[in-house]
Amino acid sequence: MVAEQALGAASKWSLPVGASLQLARLTRKIVAEAQVITAERNKLVVKYGEAGENGAYSIGPQSPKWADYVKDAQALFLQEVEIDANPIQLPATLEVPAAELIALEQFLTA
Repeated sequence: MVAEQALGAASKWSLPVGASLQLARLTRKIVAEAQVITAERNKLVVKYGEAGENGAYSIGPQSPKWADYVKDAQALFLQEVEIDANPIQLPATLEVPAAELIALEQFLTA
């Protein structure tokens, strides 16, 4: 999920056309994986949570099932996800905050 947020910031970078296209493709792949993870987390909320008056499920620390939810959610979030993508070549003159580069470093090359 950190990479998904960093990609949002990276979409504002001034990149050559080829690198911009690669970034867009990478974003699409990461967003798809994030949607799968979110759907699985939502299943856990339904499994362990309670429906509110509006029919939406929620769970919080006050729930007797909280510990079970946290255990399963942690197991879900610790799963590694493989993203098949070519490294994106960044221009040497690109100036961006280090935090944005660190979150995406496995997908970038200088």
